[in-house]
Amino acid sequence: IYVSVNGRKVVQTSTNQLAGGVLDQLVYITSYMTLNPGDVVLGGSPTSMYPVEVGDVVELEIEGLGILQNPIESLP
Repeated sequence: IYVSVNGRKVVQTSTNQLAGGVLDQLVYITSYMTLNPGDVVLGGSPTSMYPVEVGDVVELEIEGLGILQNPIESLP
């Protein structure tokens, strides 16, 4: 897993660093609901957080799967 903010790589880690394994998370979730093609499951970050501001662009890349890109439009 790679996370970049405005093109700068800020996190590089592996899914085996998650508190619960990916398969365990999917088994738990699907015991309560049905997942459909295109659904996104957010499992949290296995490492530190990085501050972002309105206008930043955050990219999450999972090798062999693709890149999810999100602009930060507002903050709580």
